[in-house]
Amino acid sequence: MAGNSNGVGVISGTPTAYGSTTFTVTATDSSSSPQSIHQQFTLVINNVSLSITTTSLPNATAGTAYSAPLEASGGTSPYTWTVATGSTLPGWLRLSGSGTNWKLSGTPTTAGTARFSVTVTDSSSPAQSKTVALSITITAASTGCGSGNEKLLKGQYAFSMSGLNGWGFQATIGSFTADGNGHITEGTVDANGVNPSVATGNIEASGSSYSVGSDNRGCATIQTDFYTFTTRFALTPVASGAATQGAIEEWEPGPGAYIASGQILLQSVPSALPAGTYVLQQTGIYDVTSQYRAAGVGTGTGSGGAFTNGEYDLNVESVHHTYTGVTGTYSPLNSTTGRCTATITLNGVTAHLAAYLVSSSYFIDLTTDTLAAKTFLAIGSGQLQNGSLTLTTGKSLVVYASGLENVEFGVVNVTNSSSFSASLFHDVEGTWTTPTPSSGSCSYQIDSFGRVGASGANCGLFYSGTAWSYPPVFYLTGPNAGVMLGTSDPAVLIGRLQPQQATSLDAGTYSFGTHETPAENVNEAAVGVATLSSGDILSGTIDHTSLASPQVGNQAISAILTVNADGTFSTSNNPGVITGLVISGSQFIEVDGLGSTFPTILVYNAGND
Repeated sequence: MAGNSNGVGVISGTPTAYGSTTFTVTATDSSSSPQSIHQQFTLVINNVSLSITTTSLPNATAGTAYSAPLEASGGTSPYTWTVATGSTLPGWLRLSGSGTNWKLSGTPTTAGTARFSVTVTDSSSPAQSKTVALSITITAASTGCGSGNEKLLKGQYAFSMSGLNGWGFQATIGSFTADGNGHITEGTVDANGVNPSVATGNIEASGSSYSVGSDNRGCATIQTDFYTFTTRFALTPVASGAATQGAIEEWEPGPGAYIASGQILLQSVPSALPAGTYVLQQTGIYDVTSQYRAAGVGTGTGSGGAFTNGEYDLNVESVHHTYTGVTGTYSPLNSTTGRCTATITLNGVTAHLAAYLVSSSYFIDLTTDTLAAKTFLAIGSGQLQNGSLTLTTGKSLVVYASGLENVEFGVVNVTNSSSFSASLFHDVEGTWTTPTPSSGSCSYQIDSFGRVGASGANCGLFYSGTAWSYPPVFYLTGPNAGVMLGTSDPAVLIGRLQPQQATSLDAGTYSFGTHETPAENVNEAAVGVATLSSGDILSGTIDHTSLASPQVGNQAISAILTVNADGTFSTSNNPGVITGLVISGSQFIEVDGLGSTFPTILVYNAGND
């Protein structure tokens, strides 16, 4: 309490609890014979009113796992949610949670509308309660999700997806067990992004399921305690047994949807990470405020729980960095999921990661540091080097890469042990650079880590209008194969280098999916299955999703490919325009969204190699 010479006093402060308190105040004047007077007061501190902030619920889809949070404010936490007196939940829906984290979840079986009321009660004394009437509209299951071929997905699978939601970049990796009958029985998922940020959770079998149609396309719902992933996928055909790989995308409607693409890989988990040098490739964003696109490639030599050596190249918004002396640590593996944790230190900065081993030579990884100022949030992979780290004179190699509003592909011809030439096609925001194709030439050197450093006046994987600039860097995983980074190009191109094993295609059934869904204002992702018949006639079905337009599921595709002697091809949908390239008899790439400001690359795989 404070006062002044005018006889005005102030009682001030911040109450910490509600209720009432009684106290006495004494006022004394300043005369030579001070006089005093006493007055008793009662101060009532009111509780903040409890209110329910969840006033509506999102729609559900029959046959798809559903989850929605229940939220309240005010009062005194923690809260307790219950089904309101006189109301009942539908049989498929359950109410669960504790503290301030409560949710409704389950899997509806039929279309319709579920109506019910729930009550929230706070922890004050006396307690406050509020009740709200809610409803869930359940739509019929999409015809894009076939069934009856669930045996094709059976075993332990690793998966990864990256892309964009309403807040920015988002990436996910994990491992799940499919029982061959449509049930996902266990697994673990790691996620990181702008929002939500770092999260790890076990897969909840009760809300997770999948189906596979006769054409090898399917749908999977993967429910965790932090997010429910609703996906579509296309499995690469196999002669018998379970599929070993496929393409996957997140399938969400509406503004703010998570638009992401990636891969599914059958796991064969070793007892420990095999010793050796791993080629690393990561892509993501740098800095929480600016969200610059960033990508990196490099190596790390691992053995006995430690990374002891390596080097790394990083492109952040067209600024190139090179680091040597890569070090780090990694933990023992989870014997079921193949999950481990790791650290990688570059230039004195340590990043923390979660990784899932797919096999004794390959893993997927994700940084698990909260995105902040001047930090790199990235998803990627590591592949064990095997064989000679060389480029073979006279060999033709395929290169393809994705970047911000850019895609690129072409053929690299190794001239000799120190130079190569390239014939490249580059789509910038829907427009091919001219001339098309354009030619570049590079000198190169390969160091002891398999780093191919390129240089030259007309050397690059980014055409700037008059010459190829921004020399690329490759890290070889073996002879004539590896990963690629555009060193200083503004698109931050990242991709792959593979030997061109054929210049014509085998007839057969191909699965396909988006190579990468770069973080941008508009995102594109697609998966599908297509059959290539005699005469290079391609027909099939695609599930396509984007932030820019409504989802297009179960859409028929049809085209006749005109394949040239060098393996490049055009289609009857865009006659005379080179839009793709043959890698082998059972693998090819094609530009998706031709003419779009945000082109991407589709990778087709028949699984015969």
